[in-house]
Parts: sequence; structure tokens; C-alpha cells
Amino acid sequence: MAAIPGKRPLNRFPKVYQGSFGLFQTSDSYATQFLQTSLAVEHLGDLSTASEVMDLENSPFEELIQRDIDPARVRHIANQYLAQGAGRPIFFPPLIVCVALMENEDGTRIKAQYDSVDHSIGAENGQDYLVSTYDEDGFRIRLPIADAEHSDRSILWTADGKQKTYHFYAYASELAVNPRRAKLVVLDGQHRLEALRLLTMTAEGREIVASIQLPICLVWPPAADVGGNENITGDFRELFITINSEPQRVSGHFLILLDDKKHSSMAVRELANAWKQESTGWRRLHLLEWNTRDDESTDRRTRRFSITTISIVS
Repeated sequence: MAAIPGKRPLNRFPKVYQGSFGLFQTSDSYATQFLQTSLAVEHLGDLSTASEVMDLENSPFEELIQRDIDPARVRHIANQYLAQGAGRPIFFPPLIVCVALMENEDGTRIKAQYDSVDHSIGAENGQDYLVSTYDEDGFRIRLPIADAEHSDRSILWTADGKQKTYHFYAYASELAVNPRRAKLVVLDGQHRLEALRLLTMTAEGREIVASIQLPICLVWPPAADVGGNENITGDFRELFITINSEPQRVSGHFLILLDDKKHSSMAVRELANAWKQESTGWRRLHLLEWNTRDDESTDRRTRRFSITTISIVS
């Protein structure tokens, strides 16, 4: 009989990202935590666009509008910027990437709230850590504990019913992810990601981008657990419209569709969703222009088969 190996704890979080931890919150806002790090080109597969993790057929319209990618823009970034770097600096600002827990095993719908968030203090190899674990095996944050003499960064932490302020080493923080439960979904920068992917499809393109360390900022809402009012998908949509509020980056259609503060925006989303969800085998959504990126064309029909546009209805 073969010997039974010794006990070893299961590694629930095989993907680990090290970087600098931060918290973004005003006196009235929901908290957003983030980890700033970088990703080598060979690990671009760790990232997903919204179109890759959501089910087109069964997703509501309000999720569909955040997934549209402009192929012409992707080719321009790849061929006119990245591939034309001789004699000049080339740089991408950090991609904003959501740490999104998925509702089901096939990973087609982002959870609205965490089932559980556990805060604790742990130790490994003589170092104490502040630890937050989301949905038991979804993803985990670890902050190495320091003292006031060695770090000026501090955070209010609740563990075992006790609340205390701890100093920590922000630059040595760690986000660990269970890729079966959580996806890293690009909130801002999906065209930059697709441009890099496009170049890696050929030997010549891979040589151009081989040495790139892609800066990314991983974000998540730390307090959107069951029982509260905060909604994860709502948070991500709010961040999307805020980050992309410049008119040259997002067309009037998207600014209208993603705005949760206007009744007209909510109404046109309901109309578009109703047309998308028709189950008679023929859907009217294609009659409505909702993803035009040219700002000058948002108030007029540009396709022969359409009858109106989002801006006109709004």
C-alpha cells in the first residue's frame, strides 16, 4: 500500500498579486480599496473584459452596454501607438480592474453582494498580517502589520469583535484570488488590453511588447456584503461613468445609458432591456441605436435598419 502523504492545507487562492494597498473614501462615500501593481505581458490572460465573463444572451441590457469594444480603436492603439515607438517613450496609464466575484460556476454574472466578509489577524513565517477574506474562498487581502516606527500608514481594523488601529506596510500588501470564483474584469482600459492581445498574436508583435510591465489598479468594494445597501454592480457602473465622463472617451449614448441619476436614463435602459428580452424569436433591440461612439452622430440615425437612437428617446 502506498504511503499516505502528510496533511497539507488546500491552496484556495492560487493567483497572488503583490503591490501597494490603498483606500479611497470621503466622509460620505462608500469605501473603495485598491492594490496598485503590474502584470507581465505573458500574464494578460489573468485579465478579462466584460464581454468575456458575461453571458450575452441572458445578461440584462444595462450590463451589455459596458461591454462594447471598438475594433478600430483597438487597431489604432496597437498599430499607430505601440508599434510606432521608435525614438519616443511609450506608456499606458494603469488599467482599472475590478475584482469581481461571480454568482455561478460558469462565471457569467457578477454578484450583487458578498455572502460573507471575514476580518482576522494571521501569521506566516514570523510576520503578522491583517487578513480580509471574501466569501470564504473568493479572494483574500493581506496587509503585513508594522509599528509606528517603521510605517506611517495605518488602518482601523475590526477582528474578533475588537476594533483597533494598526500600522502596516502598504507596499508589501497582497491580493490572492481564487480564479474559479473571482474574475479580474477591466473597468477602464479594455481597448489598451485588447491592443496588447492583438500584437501578441504574431511573432513580430510579441517581440514589440515582450518587455512591457502593464500597470494595473485592482479595485473592490470592501463592505458590500449581504444585509447592507451597497450593490457591487452598481458601484462598478458608477465608477465606469465617472472614470469615462470625458466626451472624447465615451459617446453621448454611453453617458446617458450609464447615468443612474436621471429618470430619462433609467427609462431608456428599461425600454432597451424590454426589447432585448423579447422571447418571440425576433427582438427589436437592433432597431435602437445605443452604442454610437461618434458624439456628433448620437442624435441622428446612422443605420438604415434602425428607427431611433438612445439620445433621441432620452
